[in-house]
Amino acid sequence: MKLRIRGNPNLYDATLLVHDADCEDLGWPAALRISWGDGEQVFAAPDVAIRNCKLAWATPEEWRSLAEYGFLPDNTPK
Repeated sequence: MKLRIRGNPNLYDATLLVHDADCEDLGWPAALRISWGDGEQVFAAPDVAIRNCKLAWATPEEWRSLAEYGFLPDNTPK
């Protein structure tokens, strides 16, 4: 999937992690792993992603999973 970060026009690659070791370390059942252009990766919980990220592209399966784990605002088409 591709997304934008609030205040930044660039597109970033992101992956939804579900019940992954990184999620367990962070204390979340699911998290977005966002890859910056320099190779660094950051993680976002659903509440952080809803406030600061805008989904630009995702497969239908990714849309369903994002909705299921609370990464989409209530008014976002699924």
